[in-house]
Amino acid sequence: MMGMTGITDGDGAHPLVAILDNDFLTIDAMRRIVIERLPDARIVWTGTDGRDAIEYCTNTRPAPTLLIVDMSLQGLQGPEVCRRIRMNSNRLAMLGMTSFPLERYTDAMHHAGAQGIVSKAQLSQIGDAIELTASGGAMPGFDVPKTACIRVRHETDDRVPLTPREQEVADLCAEGLLNDEIAARLGMTEATVRKHLQHAMDKLGYRSARQIAAMYGRYVD
Repeated sequence: MMGMTGITDGDGAHPLVAILDNDFLTIDAMRRIVIERLPDARIVWTGTDGRDAIEYCTNTRPAPTLLIVDMSLQGLQGPEVCRRIRMNSNRLAMLGMTSFPLERYTDAMHHAGAQGIVSKAQLSQIGDAIELTASGGAMPGFDVPKTACIRVRHETDDRVPLTPREQEVADLCAEGLLNDEIAARLGMTEATVRKHLQHAMDKLGYRSARQIAAMYGRYVD
């Protein structure tokens, strides 16, 4: 395997692969890469909806061993899909992919407990990352599933709950609304919106409102 290093934890025998993307052409492309790189693998599920992926990955037996997930989805975004799955699974490997610059989602995917993220434009790197994560490994800067699960559960337990108003503002930010639009929607000033967003970011451990959008909703340009 060229161009990919990381840590491993597992034998990766007979992977069961699920693919989540809102574009059917991308799903077909990922299917071909999986078949080429993992001849023993079975593709057990494909879909376009993050909530369906969470349901399948957490309640189906035998559960998939690798989820390949897009970042930009309708409704729940890739990082939040991964976080919710990781809260319930210390075995499933999760590999993100995106057409956007990787730095938009790398931190969010690490915090979500994924094992890596790759660019859709780098087909050879996607194949390498699929091999690595399917064998129980993680890309540099990411944790293997068991370690990631412990960390994500701990970080979630340590979070200070958002107030109802902070949650409202964070949700609207995640939907892509700008501060003035949130202010108009909720009947408050932009200064108050900024205050609630700052409190939410402090509690969630984020450095910017864009991280809220990347984790919980569609990306805000």
